Amino acid sequence: MAPRLRPRYERPGQFVVPLGRKRLGSAAASCATAFEGAEPPAGLRYPSFVELNIVQELIETHLPGSRASVDDFMGAGGDHLAVRVEAEQFVGKSLIEQHKMIYAAVQEHLDSGAIHALSITTVPIAPGAST
Repeated sequence: MAPRLRPRYERPGQFVVPLGRKRLGSAAASCATAFEGAEPPAGLRYPSFVELNIVQELIETHLPGSRASVDDFMGAGGDHLAVRVEAEQFVGKSLIEQHKMIYAAVQEHLDSGAIHALSITTVPIAPGAST
């Protein structure tokens, strides 16, 4: 049984209907504008994008004493984010454990779709070190 294709919501006033598994090149790119101004089906909502300073505050609150910087690496709405976090809590933890700590801080926004992609760079800092 073929998977059901669902519309994808890019921003308010626009949605994209998937064209299947074929790569259509420029046709796929023009698909985004084909439905400009169209309304989504009833009951579906657009994901709201989270402000970068909110993400920074969430991480710094979740990891007290940490320093976080957040950037929108796509520059198109705030849902593709790159974070760099320096924290004492990372010392002695594996990279996966460090990333899980970051994901835990922003999980609500990942689940809601407000953050679509998250690139993480972690820097363990020695306790009491001032950089």
